[in-house]
Amino acid sequence: MVLTKNNFNKNVLNVSRKLADQLKICKFLYTEINNSFMSKKGTYPIPKLEFKSNNDVINFFETETDSLLILSVFWHVGFSLSYIEHQEIFKKVVKYVKNNNTFYTSHISPTKDYTEDKNMKDKSLINYNITRFGNTSFVQSRKLFDNKFYSYSFSKDYIRVNANSKNEDVQNFIKNNIPFISGFSGIANLSCKVILLSGIKPKSNESIMFMESMAAFIVASGMHSYTEVYSSYNLFLNLFSKKNKYSFFININ
Repeated sequence: MVLTKNNFNKNVLNVSRKLADQLKICKFLYTEINNSFMSKKGTYPIPKLEFKSNNDVINFFETETDSLLILSVFWHVGFSLSYIEHQEIFKKVVKYVKNNNTFYTSHISPTKDYTEDKNMKDKSLINYNITRFGNTSFVQSRKLFDNKFYSYSFSKDYIRVNANSKNEDVQNFIKNNIPFISGFSGIANLSCKVILLSGIKPKSNESIMFMESMAAFIVASGMHSYTEVYSSYNLFLNLFSKKNKYSFFININ
């Protein structure tokens, strides 16, 4: 399992340290990270953390050794950077960050075509300790999550795809019997943005290994399917491909 392999854990820690170095010299708002935690509590794997200052955030990424906690906080940093286009440190990556934001609006958000079953959502929260995710044993990863996160409802338990969706990507999921949990992953999209802010080359081995760890975290936490995560990754990596056909492990078309 990716989340328990030493080389992947080492990679997550290295990326975390690089992010800490970048955060020391840029403008960001720790309160936005806390606000993101609060707004998503109960429906996402939110860590039992609260930052009191920007220095708290920097110290977290500089010293934390739990890769799961790092992964759970990493993507929230994308909400905390203000006026990024005016920060000299990010001058070289601003256009990619902006394009990645555009991808969310044009390609990711439209795939969120589903309904929510409130009764099943409540039941999922009550039965938080159930040790299965679909047909996959969840015992090992559940042990990893114990006592580190607030209870939350698994998306796969209460979200139902709109079978009559007009969205081409959603229909592609349905027609090809591809697991649909909650559409293309916004968490993956935000994580890609933070990778850029960390000063890491998107197609480097370091970046790809980190993306694999984040994908494992997202899938194991019941937020998205493998395909949904890598579809978002593909959109991001296409920014750096002249042919605009870069495929990161998987292509659902």
